[in-house]
Amino acid sequence: MTAAGALPRREPAALAESAVDEVLAGDGENRIGVRVHERPEPDAPWMILAHGLVGDVGSPYVVGTAAKAFARGFHVVRMNARNCGGTEHLAAESYHGGVTGDLLRLVRHLIDERGATRVCLVGFSLGGNMVLKLAGELGDDAPAELIATASLSPCIDFGAAADRMNASAFGRACQRRFLRSLRGIVRRRKELFEPALDVRGLDRITTIREFDDRYTAPMGGFDGVEHYYAEASGLRVVDRVRVPSLLVAADDDPLVPTRILDRPRVRENSALQVLRSPHGGHVAFLGAARAVGGAGSSDPDRRWGENRLVQFCVEHARARGWSGAVW
Repeated sequence: MTAAGALPRREPAALAESAVDEVLAGDGENRIGVRVHERPEPDAPWMILAHGLVGDVGSPYVVGTAAKAFARGFHVVRMNARNCGGTEHLAAESYHGGVTGDLLRLVRHLIDERGATRVCLVGFSLGGNMVLKLAGELGDDAPAELIATASLSPCIDFGAAADRMNASAFGRACQRRFLRSLRGIVRRRKELFEPALDVRGLDRITTIREFDDRYTAPMGGFDGVEHYYAEASGLRVVDRVRVPSLLVAADDDPLVPTRILDRPRVRENSALQVLRSPHGGHVAFLGAARAVGGAGSSDPDRRWGENRLVQFCVEHARARGWSGAVW
């Protein structure tokens, strides 16, 4: 299911025709590359989509969720994380899974510059960590306009995910694919910003943990991989989340273990709703509701996970006075 879910998907005409690529101010020399889809209704809620590791605004799950949200009446913003989606030249500082400042600046931009009164944050895998980590960091100080977050296969414990990836042949195959893209990011950073970056032995790195220890951690200002994993994982602050948040996960996920959702920090926080399915793979969840374990008989297609994210955001937007789409 994970492999099938990763197949390319064509954007519906309405979504493609509404797309406007923009570059927004960030902090210092770091700017944010986004793809914006605005509806004609000014009061429509906004949905920000944060992709997973080495993904971008064109990742299949981002395209699918954006199309559903736009059709349901949301303004949609697809955000490229730093160094992703051809935006390497926009950010002098490197991207890693714990960077939340860009997301927060985007939320503030929508509120302050575009008059957003309802904003939902939606993340996938590593993007799910960013979304939940930001909500935890904000805690009781989250802006009132941030009404919900929703995550598909959220990777909120980097160490557990790195171990899970090495536990199966399929996980190791995914790891090799990630590493090919990560090596390219490192080489482009060397070319654009860090000519002294040492890339000797880069091609001999065989695990995400080794890559993170050699490159991600030091480039992000961490003292080694364990420090990076401890500080950047959303699990550290998930107990402080106060914004209503949905976490959708599958027990057969080959990359992210669902046992992390049994931790007291998650289980005892009433703001977190965990929807856990026996099947679904990683950011896939293809099939009828009975195949993946839950409600969804009114789904417009068989993308069960994506539909749960959008449905959750629709419900919370309506609870905050939006008279738009119903599920």
